[in-house]
Amino acid sequence: FGLGFKVADWSEDLAREFGLDREPKRPVITEVDARSPAARSGFHPGDLILDVNRSEVKRAADVLRKLKKGRNIIRLMRGNMIIIVTIG
Repeated sequence: FGLGFKVADWSEDLAREFGLDREPKRPVITEVDARSPAARSGFHPGDLILDVNRSEVKRAADVLRKLKKGRNIIRLMRGNMIIIVTIG
């Protein structure tokens, strides 16, 4: 939908790269286009995606499947903070 972010499955390599804890193992935002809706909504590389539109996600494919055209509500984890953002 051109929201301006890339997401990947949690991995040991990504955990090291972004300084992530071992749990929860959730999809990781790996890139954010600086001029995108994702950037304007506050997404950061290294954020974990916990759910999309109030539906839990465990893998990057789940995120892509649950995004819809129009407005999406995404719950992120950044460090020990939970952040709820609206995008789209």
